[in-house]
Order: sequence, then C-alpha cells, then structure tokens
Amino acid sequence: MRSCFPEIEQEIQDKVSSDAELSRKVTQIREVKGLGLLTILTVLCEANGFLLFGNIRQVVSYAGLDVKMSQSGHYKERARISKQGNTRIRGCLYMPALSAVRSNEPIRNLHLRICERNPNTKMKGIIAAMRKLLILIFVLWKKDEPYDPNHVWKA
Repeated sequence: MRSCFPEIEQEIQDKVSSDAELSRKVTQIREVKGLGLLTILTVLCEANGFLLFGNIRQVVSYAGLDVKMSQSGHYKERARISKQGNTRIRGCLYMPALSAVRSNEPIRNLHLRICERNPNTKMKGIIAAMRKLLILIFVLWKKDEPYDPNHVWKA
C-alpha cells in the first residue's frame, strides 16, 4: 500500500532511528508479522510507553479489550469486550489483526480455534487477535527480548 504522506513517514522513521534504544526495541517488535511502524508507535504513544502498567491485565483493560460480563439472578448476559478503554489503541490494532490472522501462524491458529467454537462470530477471533498483538507489543517492550514465534505466550 502506498502512503499518501511519504514525507511524514520518512520523518517518523528518522525520529525513531535517531534514538538507538527506541530503534532497537521497535525493530524487535516489528518482527511480529502484521505489525508495522505506525501501529507500534501509536500503541506506545497512547499507552505512554507502558510506564504506568505493571501487568498484562492492566494494559488490556486500558485498551478496552477486557471481557465484561453482566449477570443478575438467572439472567446472564453474553460476554463481550468492555470498550471502556482507549479507542485509538483498539482502532489502530484492527487492521494489523486482520493481517496477522492471514500471515502470522500462532495468531491464525488462535483465530481458527475461536471460530471453530463460534462459527457465526468471526469478529471474536479478530478481537482475540487484537488482544494478542497488544500483549505481544507490551511483553516485547517490557522484557526487551526478541520475538520468538514458537514461544507460547500465556495471557
């Protein structure tokens, strides 16, 4: 896909390249298939570099990708995401999740497993992929480790 603003993208790339630590960490995160530079930087900026978060649950809740259930007596509502978090993080992770479902084997397997349980709701699988990508960004940023697609991320 061609960019409408190549000058802006080049300026962003130059800013990232000027900081050695940021460049190294972003390069490690870009190893995840489906994630691009703008997505990673948007998540990092919206989450303030994950400075305020101590664990995965806090990050997922901040993005509004946590599960919300409501029940009272015999009434039990379907589980859904809370959407009470940062809409820009959810918005910027949607297209990378679609891309990752096609090209990233572990995320594709997650999506297929969820779609097998619920054949009429493919969106649940996409939301799970969004959540997994957010968790990957958080873990790779905090632990400062290279991405290993064979590693099982429990979250």
